[in-house]
Amino acid sequence: MSDIHIRHIKSYLEKTFSSLIDLSDIKNKKEPELKSFFLTRSLAAFPLTVFANISSEEAAKAVVDGGQDNGIDAVYFDKKEKILYAIQSKWKSNSKGTPKRGDIQKFIKGFNDLVNARYERFNHKFNNKMNEIDAAINDASTKLELILIYSSRDTLAVEIL
Repeated sequence: MSDIHIRHIKSYLEKTFSSLIDLSDIKNKKEPELKSFFLTRSLAAFPLTVFANISSEEAAKAVVDGGQDNGIDAVYFDKKEKILYAIQSKWKSNSKGTPKRGDIQKFIKGFNDLVNARYERFNHKFNNKMNEIDAAINDASTKLELILIYSSRDTLAVEIL
């Protein structure tokens, strides 16, 4: 992914999610850090507009990124298709580097906590969706989709794959 691609993605995320992403939990941060949080959260919402075919408004509401998110940045249950999506996102403004092994391990641990109903390990944003998530997990016909999305031209290391 080249610098121009990163600019295009950033521009798209800003246009699509500018007034939709909740940043109220980090409003005391300085501008560069706020922008990074916004882009990471927007990047978590974006794949839901594609895979679950939902509006950007609905995708933004699926974002649970923040303190104690247990490695999951967005979670959404598509009731029609019976798919529960769990998303981890990393914004890399310089388009270099990949998610760290620790981040991926946290994501997998968080996903295991999700499917084993250990909801107390998640933040309030996640727990606001607990009834919907619990219903999805308890339905044997629900498919589970883990999505890792990051803005870099670098491929994931073999150990992470």
